[in-house]
Amino acid sequence: MNRTDHWGGCTPYVNDTRCPVGPYMRNTSSTFGSDNMIVYEPCNYVSNVAYFRSAVRVCNYANWTASTEEINAVKRGFITLAMGSAFWHDSHTYVGYSFDNNMIAVISYLAHQQSVAQLPFSSILHEISPTNRSTNGVGVADQLTQMTINHGVPEWAQILDTADLPHDYFITFAALISTGFSLVMPFFLVRALISAIAYAIIPKDDADFVVNEYLPALEKGVILI
Repeated sequence: MNRTDHWGGCTPYVNDTRCPVGPYMRNTSSTFGSDNMIVYEPCNYVSNVAYFRSAVRVCNYANWTASTEEINAVKRGFITLAMGSAFWHDSHTYVGYSFDNNMIAVISYLAHQQSVAQLPFSSILHEISPTNRSTNGVGVADQLTQMTINHGVPEWAQILDTADLPHDYFITFAALISTGFSLVMPFFLVRALISAIAYAIIPKDDADFVVNEYLPALEKGVILI
């Protein structure tokens, strides 16, 4: 690109820089629309329509046990993720990267909070945090899904990166899997399996939190009900 990139680069305040991309990238870029917008990953860009399908599936399912507020947050999350993920795969900018990953974090956080909603509250169990957060998953979902209306593009990355949620969604995935396992097997098996899996596939600090903080809180919550 030989022109100023108003979306910003991968390196803040440096135009036309692009973030490193994994092996899934298609090497040939394309242009879209009447303005010939450059898209670095054409297939991954258009594939994000699947997230709109996810939102429609959520709308069409009639037997949710979560509240209307929670389900609306999930729907808004999927629709916003469709835009954010497309932004990343077409631009390779830092704000696109942050948009994509943080919206995945929002949706997984909403799912996690719904999965433990009936357990006694603790910040570790419900908020994946040693201290109480300023808002719950619904609140942070509302903040981020309204971001594109209420704030200009130069502010998006900071808003996404400082939102009060578990940004590392691999911890959230581990928490979701742990909770699911606790429904179908004795807790000593949950502890053994999650410990082995966590230390094998996620960073040690994350695994330490899951094994030493989350699992004891989950076990206590399960026993109390």
